[in-house]
Amino acid sequence: MATFCPLLKKECVEFKCKFWVHLLGKNPQSDSTIDRFDCAVAWLPVLLIENAQTVRQVAASTDKVANQVFQGNQVLEQARIDAARRLEILPHGAD
Repeated sequence: MATFCPLLKKECVEFKCKFWVHLLGKNPQSDSTIDRFDCAVAWLPVLLIENAQTVRQVAASTDKVANQVFQGNQVLEQARIDAARRLEILPHGAD
């Protein structure tokens, strides 16, 4: 069953068109399996939703890593301060 193509301004030519693609994966909104051919233009909303979800996941991971690095830097800074205090107390050459 052909549908109207907004690019050609006539009926869709389906497999003859470069925009006719096979999408296999999970629907980002319903988590149901997708396994069908359709126009790439028609797939754009689904792909944009999937992309937005992926960007949010990457941003959350980046924030988590940044927090871990910040905490690690705090531990290192405290260790540096403690070491400096010990060096001030001990005379040179004393262990």
